[in-house]
Amino acid sequence: MEQIELVIKSLRHLMKTLIWNGVISLICGLTILVYPQLLTILVSISLVAIGIINFIAAAKVAKYSKIVIKI
Repeated sequence: MEQIELVIKSLRHLMKTLIWNGVISLICGLTILVYPQLLTILVSISLVAIGIINFIAAAKVAKYSKIVIKI
């Protein structure tokens, strides 16, 4: 039963990450359509934001994971 709860928590974190990535991408895409001169600024900001969100999600999923990865 504990394993199922861990999987559910991990899936919730991944789902939230995908939602945030989609929201950021949509906002940046629509803004670029309206103001094309902001392309480089918005792309760089969105990539940094998505990268940070992905690191946070990976840390949360790793907290519930029983797998040990040595680098």
